[in-house]
Amino acid sequence: MDSIIVEPGPFWTKLIDSSPGADDLDRLRSYGRVASTPTEILKSFSESQTSDDAPDPMLVATAISQLVDMPGERPLRTVVGVDYGVSALNRAVEPVQRGFLEALGMGG
Repeated sequence: MDSIIVEPGPFWTKLIDSSPGADDLDRLRSYGRVASTPTEILKSFSESQTSDDAPDPMLVATAISQLVDMPGERPLRTVVGVDYGVSALNRAVEPVQRGFLEALGMGG
């Protein structure tokens, strides 16, 4: 039996649209100019993810399907979509992760 991890980058869903906003408006106002930072970040993300260049969520389903159909040993981690440095982090941590699994008798 294999274990694999699919690491999707950002893909637009309804999650952000349905997320609650701040309840304590007095506290929010006390933050001054930085109070608008979360809204500005979400607006920028929304614009980038709903543009014509936004990654298609179907990429995740395709990657999973390809992993399931892949003969032989599958990669432990598969990054899908915008990477944001995740592949580099995975490469950096891989020796530590491998050593940990081997110490537990689970390496191979």
